Amino acid sequence: MIRMDLQLDLQYDIDAGGADFVFNIHAAHTPSQVVMSESLVLSQQILPQLHTDPITRNRYMRLRAFPGPLKVSYKALVDITHQFVTPGLLAEVPVSRLPFEVISYLYPSRYCQSDQLIQLAMREFGHLPQGYQRVVAIQNWVRERVKFTSNTSNSATSALDTLAQGVGVCRDFAHVMIALCRAVNIPARFTTGTDYGADPILGPPDFHAYVEVFLGQGWYIFDPSGTAIPMGFVRLGTARDAADVSVATMFGCVKYAWVIQRSKQLLWRLLAVVGLILAIIGAVLPVMPTVPFLLLSAWAAGRGWPALEAYMLAHPQWGPPIRQWREHGAVSRKAKWLACTMMLCSGVMIWFMPVPTWARVAVDATLLTVGLWLSTRPEPLVSQ
Repeated sequence: MIRMDLQLDLQYDIDAGGADFVFNIHAAHTPSQVVMSESLVLSQQILPQLHTDPITRNRYMRLRAFPGPLKVSYKALVDITHQFVTPGLLAEVPVSRLPFEVISYLYPSRYCQSDQLIQLAMREFGHLPQGYQRVVAIQNWVRERVKFTSNTSNSATSALDTLAQGVGVCRDFAHVMIALCRAVNIPARFTTGTDYGADPILGPPDFHAYVEVFLGQGWYIFDPSGTAIPMGFVRLGTARDAADVSVATMFGCVKYAWVIQRSKQLLWRLLAVVGLILAIIGAVLPVMPTVPFLLLSAWAAGRGWPALEAYMLAHPQWGPPIRQWREHGAVSRKAKWLACTMMLCSGVMIWFMPVPTWARVAVDATLLTVGLWLSTRPEPLVSQ
């Protein structure tokens, strides 16, 4: 049994007319997933309506939001019990023996056009022994031909689009695998959850899409994107594809906080790049300090560009001063002398440049402030 502590936070900005929402963010109640406790906080004084689908066990929340900001915070403590079976015992089930409630997951759907992939699927997988290993082969085939790349798809991207483009996110990987499974008569469905265990380089924790395939007498988890750890997946909803199980469906003029967060991320990245460029300039020309801009760049990268932050921390020249600052608030004496010397040179040189006097004074005042602050920072301890 695995216990997961789940927290989901969503933010929206709603226009004057208000908006209706249908959410699917509550952890599902299933025989293998028990919600021990949960809480929901809405920033607006509104009463939501809750409904559980009797077949899929998806839990939906409907509400009417007023104009202005809306924050939705959901927390749950969930116990998950996984079923472990020897892979060789998991056989495909002939259509004639499938439970009727499973048959709908054989049909083509909006994002999983399995009827247009039959020839491809039969050519690639029709000759393979049926069962669990054939499903694994489909999953591996998808991973080999589709590269995980953020911000490469949208709400209209289908399995066919993803195969043509060769890039996508977890949602697109899932659609391709589902379409191929259905094309060889294996029931498969789209499942939503969170990306537990995903590499921090991919960004902050987010929603995740994966696949459940019907083998033997039950549904089994597959994660074609390979970006998270299936053992920690908390199921939110299942459906034929993403069209039927959106985390949030909005009716009205709404600006999702993702747009705001994306804008903030771009600003953090811009600041990180500018800081890094200035640090590099300062390392080769006596016009500005290096260390302060290097620390600024790493700080901004940590908030909007984890991959750049990781690269900077691992860099043989940049990494040590950044780690010393973060761990001890310390700056080496050599870095202080270099930075202060360069700032002194910059402060003198500006008086020989064709700029207004007020600009010269402002630059010198700024350099003096930074220099005083930098010189008073503690120095790293030297081990004996």
